[in-house]
Amino acid sequence: MSLRSFSCGPQTKPLLAIATCAAFNRTTQWVEDREALVARTQNLGYTHAELAEEIDHRARCLLALGLQSGGRF
Repeated sequence: MSLRSFSCGPQTKPLLAIATCAAFNRTTQWVEDREALVARTQNLGYTHAELAEEIDHRARCLLALGLQSGGRF
């Protein structure tokens, strides 16, 4: 059985009133050692803590290249 990763149609549960990064950081604090991302075809898997570290690393790389907060390329 295949489960959808999205929902469609009317919803009764309201959307979170926080930014995606804030929601991810909050979740990471609660479940840092649980799986966050698994890419079987690439043989990759990250816990929430590992994924947060990888995201921070990539963000620092973009800043080092001169991308500024709120910037576009």
